[in-house]
Amino acid sequence: MTDESFWSTAVANMDRCAHRRASRHPEAVTYVDGLTARLDQLDDDGVTKVRLTIRPAYFFDHWGRENEFEAARRFLRRYADPSRGEGPPFDVREKLSAVAAPTLVLVGIPVSASG
Repeated sequence: MTDESFWSTAVANMDRCAHRRASRHPEAVTYVDGLTARLDQLDDDGVTKVRLTIRPAYFFDHWGRENEFEAARRFLRRYADPSRGEGPPFDVREKLSAVAAPTLVLVGIPVSASG
């Protein structure tokens, strides 16, 4: 579930990632803007474009392994719904059993700064 604490940590981590990579990959400076883009102002194509822009932040040595990720770049899509960036924290756990298409669900456990 995403809440304010989740997003503030995510933005801080993305900012650190962007600064580390910006000297070799200047486009990295746009990562925080992408992560914090207003989804309520974008359609499915728009959020897919944002996701593709920040995708290198999520993979170790993305640029050295770009060929491995080519199929995913061409075929993976991101959708603006269900929340379009508005409303309560994003939590669709109760609806996951209704998903019929092959789907990747990412989960994690929050880790404190000390831990």
